[in-house]
Amino acid sequence: MIKIDARGDACPLPVVKAKKAIAELHGPGEVEVLVDNEIAVQNLTKMAQQKGYLSSSEKLAEQEYRVRFTIKDTPAADTAVLGKVKQQAEAETCIPDARTDTVVVIASDKMGEGAEELGKTLLKAFVFSLTQQDKLPKTILFYNGGASLTCEGSPMLEDLKALEAEGVDEYVRYRREDAERRERGQAVIYLDNAATTLYKPPEVGQAMLDALQTAGNPGRGAHAPTLHASRIVYETREALARLFHAEGPACIAFASNATQALNTAINGLFGPGDHVITTVCEHNSVLRPLYRLQRQGVEVSFVDVEANGVLCYAQFEQLLRPNTRGVVVTGASNVTGNRTDLAFVSAFAKNHGLLFLVDAAQTAGAMPMDVQALGIDVLCFTGHKALLGPQGTGGLYVRPGLQVAPLVVGGSGVHSFDERHPVEMPTALEAGTLNVPGIAGLGAGVHWLLTQGVETLEAKENAFARLFYETVREIPGVRLYGDFTAPRAPIVSLNLAGEDSARVADALWEEYGICVRAGAHCAPLMHKALGTVEQGVVRFSFSHTNTREEALAAARAVRSLAEE
Repeated sequence: MIKIDARGDACPLPVVKAKKAIAELHGPGEVEVLVDNEIAVQNLTKMAQQKGYLSSSEKLAEQEYRVRFTIKDTPAADTAVLGKVKQQAEAETCIPDARTDTVVVIASDKMGEGAEELGKTLLKAFVFSLTQQDKLPKTILFYNGGASLTCEGSPMLEDLKALEAEGVDEYVRYRREDAERRERGQAVIYLDNAATTLYKPPEVGQAMLDALQTAGNPGRGAHAPTLHASRIVYETREALARLFHAEGPACIAFASNATQALNTAINGLFGPGDHVITTVCEHNSVLRPLYRLQRQGVEVSFVDVEANGVLCYAQFEQLLRPNTRGVVVTGASNVTGNRTDLAFVSAFAKNHGLLFLVDAAQTAGAMPMDVQALGIDVLCFTGHKALLGPQGTGGLYVRPGLQVAPLVVGGSGVHSFDERHPVEMPTALEAGTLNVPGIAGLGAGVHWLLTQGVETLEAKENAFARLFYETVREIPGVRLYGDFTAPRAPIVSLNLAGEDSARVADALWEEYGICVRAGAHCAPLMHKALGTVEQGVVRFSFSHTNTREEALAAARAVRSLAEE
Protein backbone atom coordinates (compact mmCIF):
# COMPACT_ATOMS: atom_id res chain seq x y z
CA MET A 1 0.00 0.00 0.00
CA ILE A 2 1.17 3.50 -0.86
CA LYS A 3 0.21 6.18 1.68
CA ILE A 4 -0.04 9.85 0.71
CA ASP A 5 -0.42 12.77 3.12
CA ALA A 6 -2.22 15.56 1.23
CA ARG A 7 -3.42 17.48 4.27
CA GLY A 8 -2.97 21.17 3.70
CA ASP A 9 -2.78 20.74 -0.08
CA ALA A 10 -5.06 22.94 -2.16
CA CYS A 11 -7.15 21.54 -5.00
CA PRO A 12 -6.19 19.80 -7.27
CA LEU A 13 -2.97 18.58 -5.58
CA PRO A 14 -4.59 15.68 -3.68
CA VAL A 15 -5.93 14.27 -6.96
CA VAL A 16 -2.59 14.77 -8.71
CA LYS A 17 -0.73 13.01 -5.89
CA ALA A 18 -3.23 10.15 -5.93
CA LYS A 19 -2.81 9.69 -9.69
CA LYS A 20 0.96 9.61 -9.37
CA ALA A 21 0.80 7.05 -6.56
CA ILE A 22 -1.58 4.83 -8.54
CA ALA A 23 0.75 5.01 -11.55
CA GLU A 24 3.63 3.86 -9.33
CA LEU A 25 1.75 0.66 -8.45
CA HIS A 26 2.28 -0.73 -11.98
CA GLY A 27 -0.63 -3.07 -11.36
CA PRO A 28 -3.01 -4.17 -8.59
CA GLY A 29 -2.62 -2.57 -5.17
CA GLU A 30 -3.93 0.05 -2.77
CA VAL A 31 -3.35 3.77 -2.31
CA GLU A 32 -4.40 5.66 0.81
CA VAL A 33 -4.71 9.46 0.80
CA LEU A 34 -5.12 11.66 3.88
CA VAL A 35 -6.86 15.02 3.30
CA ASP A 36 -8.29 17.73 5.53
CA ASN A 37 -11.48 18.84 3.76
CA GLU A 38 -14.62 17.36 2.26
CA ILE A 39 -14.10 18.94 -1.16
CA ALA A 40 -10.86 16.99 -1.55
CA VAL A 41 -12.74 13.81 -0.59
CA GLN A 42 -15.39 14.56 -3.24
CA ASN A 43 -12.75 15.24 -5.91
CA LEU A 44 -10.86 12.05 -5.11
CA THR A 45 -14.06 10.00 -5.16
CA LYS A 46 -15.05 11.53 -8.48
CA MET A 47 -11.66 10.68 -9.94
CA ALA A 48 -12.04 7.08 -8.77
CA GLN A 49 -15.45 6.81 -10.43
CA GLN A 50 -14.09 8.22 -13.69
CA LYS A 51 -11.15 5.81 -13.70
CA GLY A 52 -13.14 2.79 -12.56
CA TYR A 53 -11.23 2.33 -9.28
CA LEU A 54 -12.81 1.02 -6.10
CA SER A 55 -12.74 3.69 -3.39
CA SER A 56 -13.90 4.29 0.14
CA SER A 57 -13.71 7.31 2.43
CA GLU A 58 -13.69 7.67 6.18
CA LYS A 59 -13.70 10.65 8.53
CA LEU A 60 -10.94 10.07 11.08
CA ALA A 61 -11.27 13.29 13.07
CA GLU A 62 -12.27 16.90 12.69
CA GLN A 63 -10.79 18.06 9.37
CA GLU A 64 -9.09 14.72 8.75
CA TYR A 65 -10.32 12.21 6.17
CA ARG A 66 -8.92 9.04 4.62
CA VAL A 67 -9.68 8.01 1.04
CA ARG A 68 -8.56 4.52 -0.02
CA PHE A 69 -8.28 3.31 -3.61
CA THR A 70 -8.21 -0.37 -4.55
CA ILE A 71 -6.68 -0.98 -7.98
CA LYS A 72 -7.46 -4.40 -9.36
CA ASP A 73 -5.70 -3.94 -12.71
CA THR A 74 -4.40 -1.22 -15.01
CA PRO A 75 -7.12 -0.44 -17.58
CA ALA A 76 -6.19 -1.62 -21.06
CA ALA A 77 -6.78 1.80 -22.57
CA ASP A 78 -4.44 3.44 -20.06
CA THR A 79 -1.80 0.80 -20.77
CA ALA A 80 -2.01 1.43 -24.51
CA VAL A 81 -1.70 5.18 -24.12
CA LEU A 82 1.19 4.90 -21.68
CA GLY A 83 2.96 2.51 -24.01
CA LYS A 84 2.56 4.81 -26.96
CA VAL A 85 3.81 7.84 -25.03
CA LYS A 86 6.78 5.84 -23.73
CA GLN A 87 7.63 4.62 -27.22
CA GLN A 88 7.63 8.15 -28.63
CA ALA A 89 9.58 9.52 -25.67
CA GLU A 90 12.35 7.07 -26.55
CA ALA A 91 12.37 8.00 -30.25
CA GLU A 92 15.67 9.44 -31.40
CA THR A 93 14.01 12.33 -33.26
CA CYS A 94 12.39 13.65 -30.07
CA ILE A 95 14.06 16.37 -28.05
CA PRO A 96 13.45 15.87 -24.32
CA ASP A 97 10.95 18.36 -22.93
CA ALA A 98 8.86 18.76 -19.80
CA ARG A 99 5.70 18.74 -21.90
CA THR A 100 4.33 16.76 -24.83
CA ASP A 101 3.14 18.46 -28.01
CA THR A 102 -0.38 17.14 -28.47
CA VAL A 103 -2.21 17.55 -31.75
CA VAL A 104 -5.98 17.32 -31.88
CA VAL A 105 -6.65 16.19 -35.42
CA ILE A 106 -10.19 16.75 -36.67
CA ALA A 107 -11.14 16.30 -40.33
CA SER A 108 -13.17 19.51 -40.31
CA ASP A 109 -13.11 19.82 -44.09
CA LYS A 110 -15.06 16.56 -44.41
CA MET A 111 -17.60 17.00 -41.63
CA GLY A 112 -20.04 19.21 -43.51
CA GLU A 113 -22.31 21.92 -42.09
CA GLY A 114 -21.60 22.85 -38.50
CA ALA A 115 -18.11 21.40 -38.60
CA GLU A 116 -16.47 24.51 -37.15
CA GLU A 117 -18.70 24.66 -34.08
CA LEU A 118 -18.44 20.91 -33.53
CA GLY A 119 -14.68 21.13 -33.86
CA LYS A 120 -14.54 23.87 -31.24
CA THR A 121 -16.72 21.81 -28.89
CA LEU A 122 -14.53 18.73 -29.28
CA LEU A 123 -11.39 20.80 -28.86
CA LYS A 124 -12.72 22.40 -25.70
CA ALA A 125 -13.55 19.00 -24.23
CA PHE A 126 -10.12 17.65 -25.11
CA VAL A 127 -8.28 20.65 -23.72
CA PHE A 128 -10.18 20.32 -20.45
CA SER A 129 -9.23 16.66 -20.20
CA LEU A 130 -5.59 17.59 -20.75
CA THR A 131 -5.69 20.19 -17.97
CA GLN A 132 -6.60 17.39 -15.58
CA GLN A 133 -3.31 15.64 -16.34
CA ASP A 134 -0.02 16.19 -14.56
CA LYS A 135 1.54 18.03 -17.53
CA LEU A 136 -0.05 20.49 -19.93
CA PRO A 137 0.54 20.32 -23.70
CA LYS A 138 2.66 22.84 -25.58
CA THR A 139 0.49 23.02 -28.68
CA ILE A 140 -2.95 21.77 -29.65
CA LEU A 141 -4.03 22.37 -33.22
CA PHE A 142 -6.64 21.30 -35.75
CA TYR A 143 -5.20 18.86 -38.29
CA ASN A 144 -7.04 17.05 -41.05
CA GLY A 145 -6.58 13.32 -41.19
CA GLY A 146 -7.00 11.59 -37.84
CA ALA A 147 -5.36 11.89 -34.43
CA SER A 148 -1.77 11.52 -33.34
CA LEU A 149 0.69 12.33 -30.59
CA THR A 150 4.01 13.85 -31.54
CA CYS A 151 6.90 15.80 -30.07
CA GLU A 152 9.75 18.07 -31.22
CA GLY A 153 11.41 16.81 -34.39
CA SER A 154 8.26 15.40 -35.94
CA PRO A 155 7.83 15.99 -39.70
CA MET A 156 4.24 17.07 -38.94
CA LEU A 157 5.43 20.28 -37.35
CA GLU A 158 5.75 22.14 -40.67
CA ASP A 159 2.11 21.37 -41.43
CA LEU A 160 1.18 22.43 -37.91
CA LYS A 161 3.01 25.73 -38.31
CA ALA A 162 1.07 26.39 -41.50
CA LEU A 163 -2.18 25.78 -39.65
CA GLU A 164 -1.00 27.98 -36.81
CA ALA A 165 -0.38 30.79 -39.29
CA GLU A 166 -4.02 30.50 -40.32
CA GLY A 167 -5.07 31.14 -36.73
CA VAL A 168 -6.65 27.78 -36.00
CA ASP A 169 -4.87 27.44 -32.66
CA GLU A 170 -5.99 30.76 -31.16
CA TYR A 171 -8.29 29.14 -28.58
CA VAL A 172 -5.60 26.72 -27.47
CA ARG A 173 -2.88 29.33 -27.32
CA TYR A 174 -5.20 31.29 -25.02
CA ARG A 175 -5.61 28.23 -22.81
CA ARG A 176 -1.86 27.68 -22.71
CA GLU A 177 -1.32 31.29 -21.65
CA ASP A 178 -4.01 30.79 -19.02
CA ALA A 179 -2.01 27.98 -17.50
CA GLU A 180 1.15 30.07 -17.47
CA ARG A 181 -0.69 32.99 -15.89
CA ARG A 182 -2.14 30.73 -13.22
CA GLU A 183 1.37 29.61 -12.34
CA ARG A 184 2.25 33.28 -11.78
CA GLY A 185 -0.82 33.75 -9.58
CA GLN A 186 -2.61 35.81 -12.23
CA ALA A 187 -6.26 35.21 -12.99
CA VAL A 188 -7.82 34.51 -16.34
CA ILE A 189 -11.28 36.03 -15.89
CA TYR A 190 -11.39 37.79 -12.55
CA LEU A 191 -14.94 38.28 -11.23
CA ASP A 192 -14.22 38.51 -7.52
CA ASN A 193 -13.93 42.28 -7.28
CA ALA A 194 -16.26 42.49 -4.28
CA ALA A 195 -13.55 40.66 -2.34
CA THR A 196 -10.70 42.76 -3.72
CA THR A 197 -9.94 44.41 -7.04
CA LEU A 198 -7.05 42.59 -8.64
CA TYR A 199 -6.08 44.96 -11.42
CA LYS A 200 -4.99 48.36 -10.16
CA PRO A 201 -3.84 51.40 -12.16
CA PRO A 202 -0.05 51.21 -12.64
CA GLU A 203 0.27 54.45 -10.67
CA VAL A 204 -0.73 52.57 -7.50
CA GLY A 205 2.23 50.23 -7.44
CA GLN A 206 4.64 52.96 -8.49
CA ALA A 207 3.45 55.27 -5.72
CA MET A 208 3.95 52.50 -3.17
CA LEU A 209 7.45 51.77 -4.42
CA ASP A 210 8.38 55.44 -4.39
CA ALA A 211 7.12 55.79 -0.81
CA LEU A 212 9.08 52.75 0.32
CA GLN A 213 12.24 54.32 -1.00
CA THR A 214 11.72 57.97 -0.06
CA ALA A 215 9.17 58.43 2.73
CA GLY A 216 10.07 58.80 6.39
CA ASN A 217 7.72 58.65 9.39
CA PRO A 218 4.99 61.31 9.06
CA GLY A 219 4.68 63.69 11.98
CA ARG A 220 7.88 62.43 13.58
CA GLY A 221 10.43 65.06 12.67
CA ALA A 222 11.11 68.05 10.43
CA HIS A 223 13.58 66.64 7.89
CA ALA A 224 12.83 66.09 4.22
CA PRO A 225 11.88 62.37 4.30
CA THR A 226 9.35 62.78 7.13
CA LEU A 227 7.89 65.94 5.57
CA HIS A 228 7.56 64.03 2.29
CA ALA A 229 5.66 61.27 4.11
CA SER A 230 3.40 63.86 5.73
CA ARG A 231 2.60 65.32 2.31
CA ILE A 232 1.72 61.86 0.96
CA VAL A 233 -0.66 61.27 3.86
CA TYR A 234 -2.23 64.72 3.62
CA GLU A 235 -2.74 64.54 -0.15
CA THR A 236 -4.48 61.16 0.23
CA ARG A 237 -6.75 62.60 2.94
CA GLU A 238 -7.49 65.49 0.62
CA ALA A 239 -8.34 63.18 -2.29
CA LEU A 240 -10.66 61.07 -0.13
CA ALA A 241 -12.35 64.19 1.21
CA ARG A 242 -13.00 65.29 -2.38
CA LEU A 243 -14.30 61.85 -3.33
CA PHE A 244 -16.72 61.69 -0.39
CA HIS A 245 -17.55 65.45 -0.45
CA ALA A 246 -16.36 65.75 3.14
CA GLU A 247 -15.88 69.06 4.93
CA GLY A 248 -12.10 68.74 4.83
CA PRO A 249 -9.07 66.41 5.03
CA ALA A 250 -9.10 66.39 8.84
CA CYS A 251 -12.36 64.41 8.71
CA ILE A 252 -10.50 61.40 7.26
CA ALA A 253 -8.68 59.01 9.62
CA PHE A 254 -6.78 56.02 8.26
CA ALA A 255 -7.15 52.41 9.35
CA SER A 256 -5.92 49.06 8.06
CA ASN A 257 -9.29 48.16 6.48
CA ALA A 258 -13.05 48.65 6.82
CA THR A 259 -13.16 46.10 9.63
CA GLN A 260 -10.85 48.14 11.84
CA ALA A 261 -12.69 51.33 10.91
CA LEU A 262 -16.05 49.81 11.84
CA ASN A 263 -14.69 48.46 15.12
CA THR A 264 -13.35 51.91 15.91
CA ALA A 265 -16.64 53.65 15.13
CA ILE A 266 -18.98 51.13 16.77
CA ASN A 267 -16.94 50.71 19.94
CA GLY A 268 -16.18 54.42 20.09
CA LEU A 269 -19.80 55.61 19.88
CA PHE A 270 -21.98 53.06 21.66
CA GLY A 271 -21.96 51.74 25.20
CA PRO A 272 -24.06 49.99 27.87
CA GLY A 273 -27.65 51.21 27.92
CA ASP A 274 -27.64 52.26 24.25
CA HIS A 275 -29.87 50.69 21.60
CA VAL A 276 -28.59 50.27 18.03
CA ILE A 277 -30.63 49.45 14.92
CA THR A 278 -28.87 47.53 12.14
CA THR A 279 -29.93 45.10 9.39
CA VAL A 280 -29.64 41.45 8.43
CA CYS A 281 -27.67 42.57 5.37
CA GLU A 282 -24.59 43.36 7.41
CA HIS A 283 -21.12 41.88 7.18
CA ASN A 284 -19.52 40.33 10.25
CA SER A 285 -17.40 43.47 10.49
CA VAL A 286 -20.57 45.15 11.76
CA LEU A 287 -22.26 42.18 13.41
CA ARG A 288 -19.43 40.92 15.58
CA PRO A 289 -18.58 44.29 17.18
CA LEU A 290 -22.29 44.72 17.91
CA TYR A 291 -22.59 41.19 19.31
CA ARG A 292 -19.66 41.90 21.61
CA LEU A 293 -21.31 45.13 22.76
CA GLN A 294 -24.52 43.18 23.36
CA ARG A 295 -22.68 41.13 25.95
CA GLN A 296 -21.67 44.42 27.59
CA GLY A 297 -25.19 45.81 27.82
CA VAL A 298 -25.91 47.34 24.40
CA GLU A 299 -29.26 46.42 22.86
CA VAL A 300 -29.33 45.56 19.14
CA SER A 301 -32.28 45.19 16.75
CA PHE A 302 -32.25 43.96 13.16
CA VAL A 303 -34.29 45.17 10.20
CA ASP A 304 -35.34 42.15 8.12
CA VAL A 305 -35.48 41.74 4.33
CA GLU A 306 -38.08 40.63 1.82
CA ALA A 307 -37.67 37.48 -0.29
CA ASN A 308 -35.48 39.34 -2.83
CA GLY A 309 -33.18 40.67 -0.13
CA VAL A 310 -34.61 44.21 -0.12
CA LEU A 311 -34.82 45.81 3.32
CA CYS A 312 -38.19 46.11 5.02
CA TYR A 313 -37.82 49.87 5.52
CA ALA A 314 -41.01 50.23 7.56
CA GLN A 315 -39.31 48.26 10.34
CA PHE A 316 -36.92 51.12 11.15
CA GLU A 317 -39.75 53.07 12.80
CA GLN A 318 -41.14 49.91 14.40
CA LEU A 319 -37.80 49.10 16.03
CA LEU A 320 -37.28 52.57 17.46
CA ARG A 321 -36.92 52.74 21.26
CA PRO A 322 -36.47 55.60 23.74
CA ASN A 323 -32.81 54.62 24.20
CA THR A 324 -32.02 54.18 20.49
CA ARG A 325 -28.71 55.94 19.87
CA GLY A 326 -27.76 55.06 16.32
CA VAL A 327 -28.27 53.20 13.05
CA VAL A 328 -25.58 51.14 11.32
CA VAL A 329 -26.20 50.03 7.72
CA THR A 330 -24.24 48.77 4.75
CA GLY A 331 -24.16 50.84 1.58
CA ALA A 332 -24.84 47.67 -0.44
CA SER A 333 -25.15 44.00 0.40
CA ASN A 334 -22.03 42.03 -0.46
CA VAL A 335 -24.27 39.00 -1.08
CA THR A 336 -27.17 40.27 -3.20
CA GLY A 337 -25.73 43.54 -4.49
CA ASN A 338 -28.88 45.38 -3.35
CA ARG A 339 -28.12 48.99 -2.43
CA THR A 340 -29.45 50.43 0.79
CA ASP A 341 -31.64 53.52 0.40
CA LEU A 342 -29.26 55.72 2.38
CA ALA A 343 -31.44 58.80 1.90
CA PHE A 344 -34.34 57.03 3.61
CA VAL A 345 -32.22 55.80 6.51
CA SER A 346 -30.61 59.22 6.85
CA ALA A 347 -34.01 60.92 7.09
CA PHE A 348 -35.10 58.40 9.72
CA ALA A 349 -31.93 59.00 11.75
CA LYS A 350 -32.20 62.77 11.45
CA ASN A 351 -35.87 62.82 12.46
CA HIS A 352 -35.06 60.97 15.67
CA GLY A 353 -31.68 62.51 16.48
CA LEU A 354 -29.75 59.27 15.87
CA LEU A 355 -26.17 58.69 14.81
CA PHE A 356 -25.93 57.41 11.23
CA LEU A 357 -23.05 55.01 10.43
CA VAL A 358 -22.46 53.52 6.97
CA ASP A 359 -20.31 50.54 6.00
CA ALA A 360 -19.11 51.60 2.55
CA ALA A 361 -16.88 48.58 1.85
CA GLN A 362 -18.87 47.73 -1.29
CA THR A 363 -19.74 51.27 -2.38
CA ALA A 364 -16.78 53.59 -1.72
CA GLY A 365 -15.36 54.28 -5.17
CA ALA A 366 -18.06 52.20 -6.85
CA MET A 367 -20.79 54.85 -6.69
CA PRO A 368 -20.91 58.60 -6.01
CA MET A 369 -20.96 59.40 -2.29
CA ASP A 370 -21.77 62.74 -0.65
CA VAL A 371 -21.52 62.39 3.12
CA GLN A 372 -22.78 65.91 3.78
CA ALA A 373 -25.84 65.64 1.54
CA LEU A 374 -26.71 62.28 3.09
CA GLY A 375 -26.11 63.45 6.64
CA ILE A 376 -23.71 60.60 7.37
CA ASP A 377 -21.99 60.82 10.74
CA VAL A 378 -19.39 58.10 10.12
CA LEU A 379 -18.49 56.43 6.82
CA CYS A 380 -16.19 53.40 7.03
CA PHE A 381 -14.30 52.32 3.92
CA THR A 382 -11.65 49.89 2.74
CA GLY A 383 -8.93 50.77 0.26
CA HIS A 384 -8.44 47.52 -1.61
CA LYS A 385 -11.79 47.22 -3.41
CA ALA A 386 -13.33 49.90 -5.64
CA LEU A 387 -10.92 52.57 -4.33
CA LEU A 388 -8.21 50.58 -6.17
CA GLY A 389 -5.66 50.83 -3.38
CA PRO A 390 -3.60 48.04 -1.83
CA GLN A 391 -4.77 45.63 0.84
CA GLY A 392 -4.16 46.78 4.39
CA THR A 393 -5.58 50.26 3.77
CA GLY A 394 -8.86 51.89 4.68
CA GLY A 395 -10.29 54.42 7.07
CA LEU A 396 -13.29 56.40 8.21
CA TYR A 397 -14.89 59.76 7.66
CA VAL A 398 -16.08 61.38 10.89
CA ARG A 399 -18.43 64.36 10.86
CA PRO A 400 -16.81 67.47 12.37
CA GLY A 401 -17.75 67.87 16.01
CA LEU A 402 -18.48 64.18 16.57
CA GLN A 403 -16.18 62.64 19.17
CA VAL A 404 -15.29 58.95 18.60
CA ALA A 405 -13.45 57.28 21.47
CA PRO A 406 -10.28 55.72 20.00
CA LEU A 407 -10.00 51.95 19.80
CA VAL A 408 -6.20 52.15 20.10
CA VAL A 409 -4.08 54.77 21.88
CA GLY A 410 -0.33 55.30 21.92
CA GLY A 411 2.25 57.19 19.92
CA SER A 412 0.93 60.28 18.19
CA GLY A 413 3.99 62.42 17.46
CA VAL A 414 2.45 65.33 19.41
CA HIS A 415 1.57 66.01 23.07
CA SER A 416 3.96 63.27 24.13
CA PHE A 417 3.85 64.28 27.83
CA ASP A 418 0.05 64.00 28.05
CA GLU A 419 -1.29 60.85 29.70
CA ARG A 420 -4.32 60.86 27.43
CA HIS A 421 -4.22 60.36 23.69
CA PRO A 422 -4.94 63.54 21.66
CA VAL A 423 -8.62 64.11 20.89
CA GLU A 424 -8.20 66.20 17.73
CA MET A 425 -9.02 64.51 14.43
CA PRO A 426 -7.46 62.74 12.70
CA THR A 427 -4.73 62.10 15.29
CA ALA A 428 -7.38 60.90 17.75
CA LEU A 429 -7.97 57.73 15.69
CA GLU A 430 -4.44 57.16 14.34
CA ALA A 431 -2.20 55.89 17.13
CA GLY A 432 1.18 54.64 15.94
CA THR A 433 3.03 54.87 12.64
CA LEU A 434 0.79 54.96 9.58
CA ASN A 435 1.14 52.62 6.60
CA VAL A 436 2.63 55.30 4.37
CA PRO A 437 3.42 53.08 1.34
CA GLY A 438 -0.12 51.70 1.49
CA ILE A 439 -1.61 55.19 1.87
CA ALA A 440 0.50 56.35 -1.09
CA GLY A 441 -0.97 53.53 -3.19
CA LEU A 442 -4.47 54.34 -1.97
CA GLY A 443 -3.96 57.99 -2.83
CA ALA A 444 -2.88 57.06 -6.34
CA GLY A 445 -5.96 54.88 -6.76
CA VAL A 446 -8.31 57.63 -5.54
CA HIS A 447 -6.66 60.27 -7.75
CA TRP A 448 -7.12 57.92 -10.72
CA LEU A 449 -10.81 57.50 -9.83
CA LEU A 450 -11.29 61.26 -9.61
CA THR A 451 -9.64 61.69 -13.01
CA GLN A 452 -11.74 59.00 -14.68
CA GLY A 453 -15.00 59.88 -12.94
CA VAL A 454 -16.75 57.52 -10.54
CA GLU A 455 -20.02 57.82 -12.49
CA THR A 456 -18.30 56.72 -15.72
CA LEU A 457 -16.70 53.68 -14.12
CA GLU A 458 -19.90 52.82 -12.26
CA ALA A 459 -21.89 52.77 -15.50
CA LYS A 460 -19.31 50.52 -17.15
CA GLU A 461 -19.14 47.87 -14.42
CA ASN A 462 -22.91 47.86 -13.92
CA ALA A 463 -23.34 47.31 -17.66
CA PHE A 464 -21.16 44.19 -17.44
CA ALA A 465 -23.12 42.91 -14.45
CA ARG A 466 -26.41 43.57 -16.22
CA LEU A 467 -25.23 41.79 -19.38
CA PHE A 468 -24.23 38.75 -17.33
CA TYR A 469 -27.54 38.80 -15.43
CA GLU A 470 -29.64 39.07 -18.60
CA THR A 471 -27.71 36.18 -20.17
CA VAL A 472 -28.03 33.75 -17.25
CA ARG A 473 -31.49 34.63 -15.92
CA GLU A 474 -33.33 32.25 -18.26
CA ILE A 475 -30.98 29.29 -17.88
CA PRO A 476 -32.89 26.33 -16.40
CA GLY A 477 -31.72 25.49 -12.88
CA VAL A 478 -30.20 28.92 -12.21
CA ARG A 479 -31.55 30.80 -9.20
CA LEU A 480 -30.63 34.45 -8.79
CA TYR A 481 -30.65 36.50 -5.60
CA GLY A 482 -31.41 40.20 -5.26
CA ASP A 483 -33.54 42.93 -6.73
CA PHE A 484 -32.53 43.70 -10.31
CA THR A 485 -35.17 46.41 -10.84
CA ALA A 486 -33.36 49.08 -8.82
CA PRO A 487 -29.88 50.64 -8.82
CA ARG A 488 -27.40 48.16 -7.36
CA ALA A 489 -23.79 47.21 -6.83
CA PRO A 490 -22.15 45.28 -9.73
CA ILE A 491 -22.80 41.92 -8.04
CA VAL A 492 -24.77 38.93 -9.35
CA SER A 493 -25.19 35.99 -6.97
CA LEU A 494 -26.70 32.69 -8.02
CA ASN A 495 -26.97 28.97 -7.40
CA LEU A 496 -27.30 26.01 -9.75
CA ALA A 497 -30.25 23.94 -8.53
CA GLY A 498 -29.11 22.12 -5.38
CA GLU A 499 -25.39 22.10 -6.21
CA ASP A 500 -23.06 23.22 -3.45
CA SER A 501 -21.79 26.74 -4.23
CA ALA A 502 -18.20 25.81 -3.42
CA ARG A 503 -18.23 23.01 -5.99
CA VAL A 504 -19.63 25.35 -8.63
CA ALA A 505 -16.96 27.95 -7.89
CA ASP A 506 -14.29 25.26 -8.02
CA ALA A 507 -15.55 24.06 -11.40
CA LEU A 508 -15.61 27.62 -12.75
CA TRP A 509 -11.95 28.01 -11.84
CA GLU A 510 -10.69 24.55 -12.77
CA GLU A 511 -12.60 24.21 -16.04
CA TYR A 512 -12.95 27.80 -17.25
CA GLY A 513 -10.37 29.88 -15.38
CA ILE A 514 -13.05 32.11 -13.85
CA CYS A 515 -12.54 33.55 -10.36
CA VAL A 516 -15.66 33.96 -8.23
CA ARG A 517 -16.50 33.77 -4.52
CA ALA A 518 -18.67 31.04 -3.02
CA GLY A 519 -20.01 30.40 0.46
CA ALA A 520 -21.35 32.71 3.14
CA HIS A 521 -19.36 35.89 2.36
CA CYS A 522 -19.15 36.74 6.08
CA ALA A 523 -22.84 37.73 6.02
CA PRO A 524 -24.61 34.98 8.01
CA LEU A 525 -27.91 36.76 8.67
CA MET A 526 -28.45 37.46 4.98
CA HIS A 527 -27.97 33.79 4.17
CA LYS A 528 -30.44 32.84 6.88
CA ALA A 529 -32.94 35.24 5.33
CA LEU A 530 -32.34 33.86 1.82
CA GLY A 531 -32.39 30.21 2.94
CA THR A 532 -28.86 29.59 1.69
CA VAL A 533 -27.10 28.70 4.95
CA GLU A 534 -26.15 25.19 3.77
CA GLN A 535 -25.66 25.88 0.07
CA GLY A 536 -24.19 29.38 0.13
CA VAL A 537 -24.24 31.34 -3.12
CA VAL A 538 -21.85 31.83 -6.04
CA ARG A 539 -21.03 35.53 -6.32
CA PHE A 540 -19.90 37.17 -9.57
CA SER A 541 -18.67 40.73 -8.95
CA PHE A 542 -17.60 43.01 -11.77
CA SER A 543 -15.17 45.88 -12.24
CA HIS A 544 -14.55 48.44 -14.96
CA THR A 545 -11.45 46.37 -15.80
CA ASN A 546 -13.65 43.52 -17.02
CA THR A 547 -14.89 43.27 -20.60
CA ARG A 548 -18.10 42.41 -22.39
CA GLU A 549 -16.43 39.24 -23.67
CA GLU A 550 -15.57 38.15 -20.13
CA ALA A 551 -19.15 38.68 -18.95
CA LEU A 552 -20.46 36.57 -21.83
CA ALA A 553 -17.80 33.89 -21.28
CA ALA A 554 -18.82 33.64 -17.63
CA ALA A 555 -22.46 33.30 -18.66
CA ARG A 556 -21.57 30.52 -21.11
CA ALA A 557 -19.68 28.71 -18.35
CA VAL A 558 -22.73 28.92 -16.07
CA ARG A 559 -24.89 27.50 -18.83
CA SER A 560 -22.48 24.64 -19.45
CA LEU A 561 -22.37 23.74 -15.76
CA ALA A 562 -26.15 24.00 -15.46
CA GLU A 563 -26.56 21.57 -18.35
CA GLU A 564 -24.23 18.93 -16.90
